[in-house]
Amino acid sequence: MSNEDSDDEYYKAMLSEKTRGGSDGPRRIVVRDIRAISDKDFVVAWQQSDTLEQLAKTLCVNKKSANARANRLREKAVALKKLR
Repeated sequence: MSNEDSDDEYYKAMLSEKTRGGSDGPRRIVVRDIRAISDKDFVVAWQQSDTLEQLAKTLCVNKKSANARANRLREKAVALKKLR
């Protein structure tokens, strides 16, 4: 069995588990689909957006992290417009 197979089994088990008990009662486990957004795709989405909120909805990220990424790209001399 490869590591990839064991990882698949682990994630399947995590997805099948609905709640986990604790001292404060059961709580939901949230599994989020995470996808990487390339710098190129980020810049294209940024340049096509009118507001930071619109960009965040388009890329399914929060505004604070999108703004931080834009600032890091600007430090690398990428020309990005200012969003409202």
